[in-house]
Amino acid sequence: MQEPEDSRPRRQSLKVSLPRPPIDKSRHLASGTNSPSKIEDKDRLSSYLSLKLNDQEHSDLKAIDNSYHIIEPPLKRDGSYSKEDKMRHIKLATNEDIKRLKDVEDIPFRRTVFSKIPNHLKPQYEQDEVLRACSAIMDLLEIRDKYMFYDEFILQHPLDVSMRGIKLTPVIEENNDLDIKAKWANGVIKFFKNEEELPGNIISVREFYSDMQLILNNIYDVVNKSFCHMRLKLLQSKFDLHLMCNADREQFHQKFRKTRDFYNIMKVDNHVHLSAAMNQKHLQKFMKAKLTQHPNEIVYKKGNELKTLKEVFDSLEIYAENLTVDKLDVYADHKTFHRFDRFNSKYNPMGTPLLREIFLKTDNYLNGKYFAEITKEVIQGLEREKYIRSEYRVSIYGRSVNEWELLAKWFKEFKLKSKCVKWLIQIPRLYSVYKSTGQVKSFQDMLSNIFSPVIEASLNPDKYPEISEFLEEIVAFDSVDDESKNEKVTSYTSYKEVLPENWTAPENPPYSYWSYYIYANLYNINNLRRSRGLNTLAFRPHCGEAGSIDHLATAYLTAYSINHGIELNNSPVLQYLFYLKQIGLSMSPLSNNKLFLKFLNNPFLKFFQRGLNVTLSTDDPLMIHLTREPLLEEYSVVAQALELSTVSLCELARNSVLQSGFRYEKKQKWIGNEFMEGGPSSNDTNKTSLSWIRYTYRYEAFREEMDYVTRHADRFYA
Repeated sequence: MQEPEDSRPRRQSLKVSLPRPPIDKSRHLASGTNSPSKIEDKDRLSSYLSLKLNDQEHSDLKAIDNSYHIIEPPLKRDGSYSKEDKMRHIKLATNEDIKRLKDVEDIPFRRTVFSKIPNHLKPQYEQDEVLRACSAIMDLLEIRDKYMFYDEFILQHPLDVSMRGIKLTPVIEENNDLDIKAKWANGVIKFFKNEEELPGNIISVREFYSDMQLILNNIYDVVNKSFCHMRLKLLQSKFDLHLMCNADREQFHQKFRKTRDFYNIMKVDNHVHLSAAMNQKHLQKFMKAKLTQHPNEIVYKKGNELKTLKEVFDSLEIYAENLTVDKLDVYADHKTFHRFDRFNSKYNPMGTPLLREIFLKTDNYLNGKYFAEITKEVIQGLEREKYIRSEYRVSIYGRSVNEWELLAKWFKEFKLKSKCVKWLIQIPRLYSVYKSTGQVKSFQDMLSNIFSPVIEASLNPDKYPEISEFLEEIVAFDSVDDESKNEKVTSYTSYKEVLPENWTAPENPPYSYWSYYIYANLYNINNLRRSRGLNTLAFRPHCGEAGSIDHLATAYLTAYSINHGIELNNSPVLQYLFYLKQIGLSMSPLSNNKLFLKFLNNPFLKFFQRGLNVTLSTDDPLMIHLTREPLLEEYSVVAQALELSTVSLCELARNSVLQSGFRYEKKQKWIGNEFMEGGPSSNDTNKTSLSWIRYTYRYEAFREEMDYVTRHADRFYA
């Protein structure tokens, strides 16, 4: 509903309610009015608080009331006080008094309020540009909704729910028919029953690139850039002002909601590669133990040649007594900055790919035995910790259709299933490498190798029990590679129109091409899996670590959340869209510091202050971290360097749970039964240790921003 013109929010000025000077009592007496006494103030306060407390607690109010010092709040015209002012100016005398109010969630805090000015007093150019920008933003928000697949496994963010309600794809009826057939058509899997195609509701590649162009046009539009830049700065300034006025209140509230603290709330490491999930000392001790205890175990075969572990190390002139962390040479240093190739080489202990194959691969002579053993040690560490969960990424390369079967057998044989871990499939964008070696003939071959086993296991779980069981633990797909590579395609004049079966050129398809076909196939697979009561799979790619802004535009359309996203700092429009849609950003400032962006230049703090859905993750503990608790190390360094309070750390931890792929019931246990409600009740302080004041601020700031955009967009179309 459109507000009257004279109630429009004014963007240029802020107003913070402050206590007025003491009231002149003689002036009130002269005019025949009595000055409100402090006793009356306390009575009003008790009446107000009685609305907030249960009846049995009301008897304690008089005792508490005597401990309050009332600072004279501003009067309304009728001589009364607003509820906000009465609560805003309470100063508590003792900590003991607060304990009696610790169950009251509606703790008062200072809010930033906009002054109102009539529209006719605003410059015309400002009105026109704001209306135009808001209408464009609303159009872009609605475009994303076309692509998203949401269900109980892949949830919207609660703040998004608060504005739009639960957004689901069309209802899909239960369908366990065994006569459903799968066929590839134009690079996308489709399902048929009795030769009739089942509905999929997938956006075509032509429409996808049309939407991409629309987004890019709006990203570079100067009016949109100016508007989004100002709104983001305003959000950041509001947060700074909020902390100036309420930081102590937040800490105070958190302190007396003492059922949990930062150490015993759930934290999820949303972004960690399994082959680098251990730190360098852990790997060194594991390798040394194997070399000492099992030197004669055969670990490598090439042709008819067999090698023991001792023979492999002897060939490198490495012995158990001099196998040190420094000899491993897996820690990232200054030489890896802007050198993705050197960073990747750190996965090879001592710079030797053979050692990586023996210790950190699943497809080797030992069938991944050593890799499974060190993985179990890492998982056991998580189980001992109790309050940290991880989402590990393992690779499906698309070189062979047998990769899924081998990986699923490895997972089952070594019993790697754990309540502390969920798994993601990462797809390295290495088509050009496999094409050059003759392992694939076209891009369609890669798509078939990646998705066909998933489709078959979804259609016939009993026929492929190991893959089916493994899929139950998988929550998402990822796309990984060096984003800074040049993506110019010279083999085709219009690569967007080239179908995957016709992509036979040696060049790697661009990021957007990869992402569309991963998105489209996951969407149809999710339709099938949901109809059969199976878990569905999100798309959570690496994006925005480097490279073109096109990558982030692609992710805005296709991804549930992303890893890194630091390039959002260079696009205010996309950054504002990511805020309004609360798209998850799992950021790794320590990893970025070694590869693409120095720590103090990282936009993580800016994103957090503005209210983007950010959290912290470790990425590659093997190359980055020094302790056996890399996630706590990440939190610790960021907290110290950026001066984050425990309230902020708890907010980041809560975001990590929201972004994760753990089951709905688990999230209810960790962050609250009503976490998807969208309003202030979404935050259960007893489970998250996140101050109600902080969450309420975030909620109100988000609602105000959405209301502002929606209201002005409606005026544009009126």
